[in-house]
Amino acid sequence: MMLRLATLFFPLIVCVPSSMATVITFTFEGTIDGEIDSNAFLGESFVLTATADTDDIVPFSAGPDFGFDLQPTTVVIGLPNLNGGTILNVTDPTFLSVNNGNNTFGFGDQNFFFGAFLTDAVFASYDMQSSLGPVTSPGTTNSFPVFATDGGDFVFANGSPSLTLTAVLIPEPTSVGLLAVAVLGTALRRRRD
Repeated sequence: MMLRLATLFFPLIVCVPSSMATVITFTFEGTIDGEIDSNAFLGESFVLTATADTDDIVPFSAGPDFGFDLQPTTVVIGLPNLNGGTILNVTDPTFLSVNNGNNTFGFGDQNFFFGAFLTDAVFASYDMQSSLGPVTSPGTTNSFPVFATDGGDFVFANGSPSLTLTAVLIPEPTSVGLLAVAVLGTALRRRRD
């Protein structure tokens, strides 16, 4: 029995690199008006998913504004009801930003013009390194930034919808290895008893 358990968990422990990035996924959801390649749409549900590496978080401080910026590695905008379902992969550099000083979290372009952001007291202490939410609050979308995508330029229209933000931290493989060691130890202890 011990040999079987060891052969099951040993590859998990040995194959896990000790220093891997921690991935975090941020999801904005709501209903918006906007444009894709100058074609307007109204009242569409959307899901914006941005995936990033927590090692890339950069703190900022400028007077009463302080918080953290993070450049995502991938951003996908889904409009599930538009034309039978529309998926847009954002090709421009974008940023996620939490401003602890004014309790906001937003998604914007490389010039830090925010396409979508929401305000909630939970953002006063959030550092973008842990799971969060869902947080639903009045949000704002605006048409200042234009996001290049594989389906044309995407623009949020001005508005103040209710937005929901969820952050999910994906556990490091190292955590999986430690869990395997704990499970193996528990199984061996039970076997001994």
